Amino acid sequence: MNKLILALIFTITLCTLPSSCSKERGVDRNSPEFKKFVSAFTELSVAFELSKRDSSYYLSKRDSILASLGVDSAWIADFTKKLEGDQEAWLEVWQSVAKTLDARKDSLMP
Repeated sequence: MNKLILALIFTITLCTLPSSCSKERGVDRNSPEFKKFVSAFTELSVAFELSKRDSSYYLSKRDSILASLGVDSAWIADFTKKLEGDQEAWLEVWQSVAKTLDARKDSLMP
C-alpha cells in the first residue's frame, strides 16, 4: 500500500514539472495547428481592441477571422483544452501575440 502511495506521489510530482508531461498532452508547438491557434488568438485580440466594445462589430470580425483560418469557435475551445496546464505553450502563445502586435502597432493605431 505504501509503495502505491509513493508511486502515485512520484507520478504527480513528475507531471507537475513544466516539461515532464506537457508534451504528452498532444501540443506540438511547431505544428500547423499551434501556429493557426496563435494566428487566431492574435487576430481575435486585434478585433476585440478595434471593436471598442461594439459586440456586433466584434462578432462579425470574429466570424470572418475564424472562417479565413478554416476553424470555428469549437476548434478554438478544443485547442485551448489541449493547452490546459501547459504553461510553456501558453507562454509561447502570449509571446507570439505580443511580438506580432508590436510589429503591427503602427498600422493598428488610428
